[in-house]
Amino acid sequence: MTGAVPIEILTFGYEKIIENLLKIYTLKGCTYKIRKRNGEIFITDNKNYIVDFFFTEPIQDLLETCTRIKMTTGVVDHGIFVNMTNVALISKHDGTVLTLNKKYE
Repeated sequence: MTGAVPIEILTFGYEKIIENLLKIYTLKGCTYKIRKRNGEIFITDNKNYIVDFFFTEPIQDLLETCTRIKMTTGVVDHGIFVNMTNVALISKHDGTVLTLNKKYE
């Protein structure tokens, strides 16, 4: 998996939360950006921040990464969905939809 992954974090101590996230071995080398809207930090309905982490290489251990992100103090949730569905619909820039079906072994 490459691209951006949103991570919702508490506003209190957000700098330390981001610092701790960057200590996760699979997040090392990532860049991040606190999401903004109209030049202001975007605040969720629950009064939290969204930090987008950008990956240039595939995440090697996705399940471990998800667990470590969720276990980080101050993290509310993340945008990685593992083993939650059998079908994923992905909207593409050209308006088409890519359908991915889970392969069963």
